[in-house]
Amino acid sequence: MVLLATTCPAVAGEPFTLGSGKSVEILAVGPMTSGQGRPVLALKYRSKIPGADAAALRKEVDEIWQQLVVDAERANYDAAVITASQPAGSSHDFTFAKQDGIWRTYESKERLKAKLDRDFVAQFIDRLDWLFEHQEADALLLYLASDWTLTSTDAAEQLGGPKIVSVAEFMESLEALSATVKSYRHERKIVDIAIGRDGTTARITSRESEDIVDEANHLTTSSHSVDVVELTGDGIMLLTKSENVMDKIVKEKTAHLPLRAPRFLQHAAAAAWE
Repeated sequence: MVLLATTCPAVAGEPFTLGSGKSVEILAVGPMTSGQGRPVLALKYRSKIPGADAAALRKEVDEIWQQLVVDAERANYDAAVITASQPAGSSHDFTFAKQDGIWRTYESKERLKAKLDRDFVAQFIDRLDWLFEHQEADALLLYLASDWTLTSTDAAEQLGGPKIVSVAEFMESLEALSATVKSYRHERKIVDIAIGRDGTTARITSRESEDIVDEANHLTTSSHSVDVVELTGDGIMLLTKSENVMDKIVKEKTAHLPLRAPRFLQHAAAAAWE
């Protein structure tokens, strides 16, 4: 690929602040052409994360994508690449493409060949949790299948039966509720990871707990959940289905509690809050 011009407000050689407050140095940004003549929005930056730490590097790239996608949409791109320049002089490319109007990102060729294993699946779930907590909604959408649903049940109350939430409904709830939440803490303990026979699907069983504070209430919850993930044939990781059963909810007034900056309201809490 050949870099053509710089169009993004990020300035090469200057720090670029991400949503989490972390800064990276942008080396180049602008349109590129692929070997097939396809227009691609490209950004190259200097990373302090070693290439061997693939999980941390992906989180950093997702943070950058959260902002780059705005430029990609504005200029009507359907492909993009983020290149992380490593401390040792090597580099890693992360590619993005629109499929049926939805942005997706590709895992490495090595991962596609190796398929899924327990360590990678655990890292992927941690990747999703990190995006939840940091309110990186556009990056999160990279990994939600278009037909993903969350089925939420309150085992303690047993009111109205399970509630099924679509991707669109979930994102709308996230936007509305994250504005009111002042403090959020989430802990997950993975109980089991079952890999499918073909190595492309996995079922993750977890125990989860949350501590949530808004202007009026302090909510603590405990739940158990099941998530299903898939590695597609072209190397895209997707969360395809989630189920959450709320075992316990404790709610109290928060007039006496200190408030902190808003953070993400995770999917189980979002269902319980309504």
